[in-house]
Amino acid sequence: MRADVTHSVDIHPATAAVLSIQKQAQDVLALKRQEITNISHLLTKASYTTFLADVDHGGRLVDKEKSSYTFSAPLFEASDTTKDLLARQQSPTKLYMDTNATLVHRYLNTMETASPDQLGVSKDEYTATHTYLQNLDAKITDVYHSI
Repeated sequence: MRADVTHSVDIHPATAAVLSIQKQAQDVLALKRQEITNISHLLTKASYTTFLADVDHGGRLVDKEKSSYTFSAPLFEASDTTKDLLARQQSPTKLYMDTNATLVHRYLNTMETASPDQLGVSKDEYTATHTYLQNLDAKITDVYHSI
């Protein structure tokens, strides 16, 4: 890990983007509320007969289609210099995996160059440990491919 103190870090909340998303969500809710209000007006005594006639002629109270909305916005905004600085930092996940990979490879190397008697373990313990370390090594390799 290295530190770069020559650049100032410029990160601040993305308030405008979050407020924009909030407004969009409120607009969708207002539209749905208006649809519900329109249906409720059909149920008033004055137009109850019209409501029943509409239902009898195949009118639907609720749209059968499901509504799904996705809203997204960044929580923080950063200058390009700050983004570049963060992108150059070593991944903590990769650092953790490097450390564990080194240990697993060393244990495997020791097991492959020594016999169970030399290690002071039974043949069954040796085989089980060797298999475990090989499986762990394969999982570490899989994780490397995903990061």
